[in-house]
Order: sequence, then C-alpha cells, then structure tokens
Amino acid sequence: MDLSRAADINFNHEGIKMAKSKNFRRTINVPSHGKSKFVQKGSTTANVSTKAKTQSLKQTPANTVKEAKETPSKGFSALKPDLRNDADLNSKDICKHQVKKLKDASKVTSPRFQESMLPDLLLKVATAIAIRSNSSMAYAAICIYVIISNLLSRIVYVQPFKNNSEFSISPNMSGLIVDNPSTGKSGTLYTALSAVTAAIRKHSTRKPSDLDLLQIAELRKIAKKKANEIVKLILELRKEEDVDIENNEDVIALKNEIARIQKSIEELEQDEGIPDILLNSLTKSALQKAVSKTDYPIIINKDEVGSILKLSQEAGGLFKELLIDLMDGNSQSNHIDGNQTYETKSKKASLLGCTQPDTLEKIVNFVNDGLIQRFSLIAFCERNKVSQDAMNDAEVDGYMKLWGKIIDNLLTFTFKDWVAVLPTKDAQALLKQLQTEYEYKMSQESDNQVIEALYGKRFPFIASVSLVNAFFRTKKLNFSELTIELEDVECAAEYVEFNEVHFKNAFGLNETKREAKALELLERLISSNLASKSFTVSQVIKKEWRGFKGAALVESLLEILNQYELFKKRSSDSTLGGRPTVYWKINQDLLEV
Repeated sequence: MDLSRAADINFNHEGIKMAKSKNFRRTINVPSHGKSKFVQKGSTTANVSTKAKTQSLKQTPANTVKEAKETPSKGFSALKPDLRNDADLNSKDICKHQVKKLKDASKVTSPRFQESMLPDLLLKVATAIAIRSNSSMAYAAICIYVIISNLLSRIVYVQPFKNNSEFSISPNMSGLIVDNPSTGKSGTLYTALSAVTAAIRKHSTRKPSDLDLLQIAELRKIAKKKANEIVKLILELRKEEDVDIENNEDVIALKNEIARIQKSIEELEQDEGIPDILLNSLTKSALQKAVSKTDYPIIINKDEVGSILKLSQEAGGLFKELLIDLMDGNSQSNHIDGNQTYETKSKKASLLGCTQPDTLEKIVNFVNDGLIQRFSLIAFCERNKVSQDAMNDAEVDGYMKLWGKIIDNLLTFTFKDWVAVLPTKDAQALLKQLQTEYEYKMSQESDNQVIEALYGKRFPFIASVSLVNAFFRTKKLNFSELTIELEDVECAAEYVEFNEVHFKNAFGLNETKREAKALELLERLISSNLASKSFTVSQVIKKEWRGFKGAALVESLLEILNQYELFKKRSSDSTLGGRPTVYWKINQDLLEV
C-alpha cells in the first residue's frame, strides 16, 4: 500500500512537491549549511560520495600510533593584542580577560539541526509535529525515529552486509530529549504519540462481555466436574487387575471433553486486535508482564526519565539488565522472577523520554554504562523552534493525518516471517567505510572507555536510522522490496554525527564540561576561607562540596585554572624524603576584580 496516498491531503501538485523544494526548507527555520561532514549527499556512487573520507582513512590506518594532541596555551599568549604591550600590562585586566575566556570556554554549544539530515517526507512530518507542539525539529525527529524504528522492528531487521547473514541488527532505537522547563519537550512527545494512542484505541484488544464472563464461569464449573469424574473413574479402575487406564475409552472420552471445554473458554477469553504497547508507569513487574503478553515491541514513554536513569548507578541490577536486553532486541533467554518465568526472549522495547539538564547532572555520575549508551538518539537544548508560518493549517492537518495513517498501517501489518532489509552495493560500500572509521576511532580512544563505548554503538545506530530513512523514502509497506539506498545512509551518517555531539554535551563528555566544572570550583574557592591562603587538594575535599569529593578530579580542575593563570602552584619538598606537598593559591588579583 502506498502511504503517500493513505491520507486525505488536499494539496495541489506543487504543494505535494514542496517537501523537496529548497524554498520549503528555508521556511521552516532550519539552516542549510551544505552537506554532511561525512559525505557529499546526492552522489551516485559510494566512491565519489566518500572520496574525502576514504583519503582520510588511508592517511590514518587503524594500526597508526595515536599522536599526542596539542593543547593550545591559555595563558598570556591568548591575550588580546591590546593587552600584549608588556610595558602597560595590567595584572587586573589580565585576570578579567582570563576569567572571561574561562567562562566562554565553559559554555556548551550544540550543533544546530540541518535540513540535509532527513529524507523529504520525514522532514515534512517532523515539521508538522514541531509546529503542532511549538517545538524544534530535532525533538520531533527523535520521536519519529524512535516510534517508527520500534514498529519496524516487529517486521524487519537490517542485514548490513549481503555476504554475512549472521550479522543482523534489530532497528528499535531509544531517544532522550534534554532541555529546561517549558521548551516543548513533553508536548512533542504527546503530539507524536497521539497517533499511536489513536491506532491502539481504534484496534484495541477486545475485552470479554458480561455474558462472556458468565459463560466462562459455567464452563469452568463443568470442566471441574468432568475432572472429578476422571479421578473417580481412575480410582475404580485401579481396583481391577490388568486394566490399561491410559487407553481406557471412558477416560479418553472425559479428557477430550475437558479439552473441548477449555478451548471454548480460551476462545471467549481470547484477546483480539492490537495490544496496548505504550507503557508509562514503569516497574520491573509491569514491564515483564507487558512484554511477556505480546510479540509487539513495547514503547516506554516518560515525561521524566530520571527514575530510569537512576538505574545506571546500580551495578548488575536485574531491572536494568531486563531494560538493556529489551532495548537491544536480541535477548537470548527468558527472565525468571521468583517462580514465574516471563517470555522476554527476542522481545523488544524502545524508550522515549525527557529530562532536564540539572536532573541529568545530578543523577548520572558514570556515563560508561550499558543503559546510558543505549540512548542513541539525543537532543540537548536544541531550541530552534520551527516557525508557525512554515506550513498553513491545512498542510499541518494533512501531514498529521498522514502520520496517523503510517502508524495505523504499521501496527496492523500482518506477516509470516521477518524480512531482512539489505543495502544496495553503493550503500553497503559506504556502510563498510563508516564501520571502518568507527573501528579506527575506537582504537584511538582505547584509553577512554566512555568514548570508545560511544563509538562502538555508532554503526548499528547508522544502520537503524538508514532503515527508517528508506521506509520514508519509498512510502510503501512491501517490505520484501525495501532496500537501503546510498542517500539513506548519507542522511543517517550526518544525523548520527549530530546526535554524537549532543550526547557528549548532555552527558558531559566534551571539553567544555571540564571548563565549566573548573569555573564552578573557582567560584566556590573565592567565596571560601581558602581564598587568600595557600591550600592543598585534601583541604578542598574536606569542604565536602557536592561534585568535588575526588582528589584526582579536584587536582585536574586546579590544573586547568593554573593553565588560565588564575591559580599559582608550588611544591614543598618533604623533610622526611617523601612525596612533595603541592600547594595551590588563587591569583590574588581575582579578589579585587
């Protein structure tokens, strides 16, 4: 079925083509800054589209020794020209300048969403969702990718390489929107998920009527009576000699009658239609039951995911283990809780939620965690809202109706076996090249487990995004003919790069996080009784300031402040021959600034 004709959209011919026009992309307040840093979109072959990248890979093979990174000086060499006249150098002016540089360096900036990241139809649907929820394109895109990848994972999987059928990827993804209050986070979730809610309500699971319940009760009484008759009959037969009880005609007849009664009960109790795949109130018990009852992937949606993110701090927690298995979609076993076995093998779930930057910082102390790493889709404080004039009301209504039809068709789609979706030759070449690049990046970051793990999750992420792009490009439900084209991977590579930076910003894996932490420590020390005296790292730790309780962390932050010429450092040799004591002191000009 062609989804592009599924909804009643009253557009003229030019209006329908609007999705592909550069003019439309300019009207939605999404910048057009050229092509992806990964690839040049629109090339006809992988070799052409990835020429620059291929050269880069040849210059930096996986076995190359990692070069030391140069750290630019942040001392006097970084001063403005008007402050470099040594004859007129004013120490207070230098301090002001260095503090300003530190503050500027501590500001987290995320890349803006680019139009080239999305295929045309997905861009239009995301625009409609963003307008309806008064939010940004980045937030709408996350919702679309999570929901569609989840629904597709019931039907298809990605096989990135034609000659390796053992390597398959379940496309279900999870996403997180991180921003301050009143920025449209929850509204975007509600708008995107409303289509799922409507489809579930339309095709909801049938509940037994009152008459059905009465019939079920009567049938159970009859079945119990028949079971008692079998027991009595067996006891009587045991008194006789040389009697084959198992093959006795009367026993067999009673067993068959009980089986027919049980089948009638199951037919009356049988659920029909689509189960409720949306789960909001999340506990381990609720998740196990919901997953065990259906083969449909579950969508866990939370306005505030803080309670789930707290699980990242629990080493080896069973609830956390269950979530990770479901988010991966490749659990090899069922989960056992007490005496109850829950059917979770090969079941899937996607998590879609929101939180605030402050909440995230308070909860997540250790990012190198399996649960955190599975939030592949991240948008961090992306506040470029789509203009309300980007579409007229009729267009917004039309694309929201189309969005609802897409969801409805995917939820009700019936199939016999999973379908493997393969890339074309050019798309496979680019996927292989991207895999090689991320493997090289992992080898370069082998001393940083957090970044290494992040890169390790990138390739499956690209494959899953490419599948959703291919689905929106073809707009058809004939999955046996669905293939991933080069343009699908090109868009995905750029979108993954965007998410990678947002992930680092959200979880403090960027350089600016260290600068911000150093600035916070500086402000605390200036306000303390250590402001005008020399002190050691242990004296800072004894203050028990939240976030500054580790010696290695405090020392590294003081080193940063020393690089900015805002602190002085000196060592005092021990008279007993031990390690020298390191003393730190605030640049006293700061106290007068």
